[in-house]
Amino acid sequence: MSIIEVTGFTLHLAAERMARTVLEDIALTVAPGRCVGIVGESGSGKSLLSRALLGSFPERAEASGSIRVAGTELVNASPRDRRRVRRTVAGIVFQDPRASVNPLHSIEDFLLEAVVRGGTLTRRRARDRALELLRVMRLADPERVLASYPDELSGGMLQRVVIAAAMMPSPEVLICDEATTALDVTTQAEIVQLLRRLSEDTGVAVVFVTHDLDLAGDLCDDICVLYAGAVQEFGPADRVLGSPQHPYTAALLAAIPRVSDPIGHRLPAIPGGVLPLTAPGDGCRFAGRCARFDAVQCGLPAIPLADVAGRSVRCVQV
Repeated sequence: MSIIEVTGFTLHLAAERMARTVLEDIALTVAPGRCVGIVGESGSGKSLLSRALLGSFPERAEASGSIRVAGTELVNASPRDRRRVRRTVAGIVFQDPRASVNPLHSIEDFLLEAVVRGGTLTRRRARDRALELLRVMRLADPERVLASYPDELSGGMLQRVVIAAAMMPSPEVLICDEATTALDVTTQAEIVQLLRRLSEDTGVAVVFVTHDLDLAGDLCDDICVLYAGAVQEFGPADRVLGSPQHPYTAALLAAIPRVSDPIGHRLPAIPGGVLPLTAPGDGCRFAGRCARFDAVQCGLPAIPLADVAGRSVRCVQV
């Protein structure tokens, strides 16, 4: 059974010069205790999709299709139901932990305020849970951390605190939107290990948004590759990253530097840029940058997702 079920989700922004939708026909499922990575270049729609999973849509946006989180339909949900999902069912962790906290408030106030004021926990129980989560986050001396202020903690420590805050109401879904991008490589690896352990120990479903395919491969069970607002490939991480079927996935992987690369090796670059919002979105959105493009085979007005080699792929040449 899936805790997140997205089918045919489309999001169109109200803008005069826009020629295509920003998210189109998104299909995605996440089961409890599983981690799904959403990957792609900047401008692919990753953050828009992660916020949509919380029922948060841009002002005046037109949304259709279905997003169900823990049984609640969010596309046409009331503001009250969306707030309930964000308060008790799903938590989110953003890229910059310092942008998530108030520097004038202690860590204890930051961790306890939402669950106490929302009536989820009493202050005493909330404090006990905060200490428990700080231990889970491998932070030494949780009592001292609670009494600290944000500027007294390093970036890695503060990101662990922010993850703990998202876990305070015992959510069923944890969305991490570039949650490790601002951290050094060593701290990134530690956070990824913590997220995996959280998922395994608590059963929380993790949606991990990143542009780093290697990092997604270390953490995620499944990978969803987005390009220009459309899913290009979705399936088990080992298959998607081990034998990519879509040219975009293959091109992203080829552009990653490897320790085994010979000295002087020149990394291949994907020509051009992500399809702008002012460009038509008909047919294959990757056509203008694809090395395999064929005007005859790839000229369909719409390219559907098809089951190929144990995953879904939006390409007619596989």
